[in-house]
Amino acid sequence: MPYRRSSRSSSSLSLASLLCLFLLGLPILATPSSAPPKLPVEEFELPNGMRFLLVRRPGAPMVVAGWAVRTGSGDERPGRTGISHLL
Repeated sequence: MPYRRSSRSSSSLSLASLLCLFLLGLPILATPSSAPPKLPVEEFELPNGMRFLLVRRPGAPMVVAGWAVRTGSGDERPGRTGISHLL
């Protein structure tokens, strides 16, 4: 005799599936309450072409730095390959 699920377990499974789909869709409905604050960004460039972006925060007694290099294997000269991968 083939195994048959009871209608009670089928409806419980259906309800649980619908609840999961609803909960997974909630982040889509969430909208940001306001636009992010505008930061006073100072930008300057050194004679060698290095650009700096600076945001001053007088109340924070620390410095945070990061850097990005616009280079890749397409910028390398023949005979001097692999240097961009060191960065």
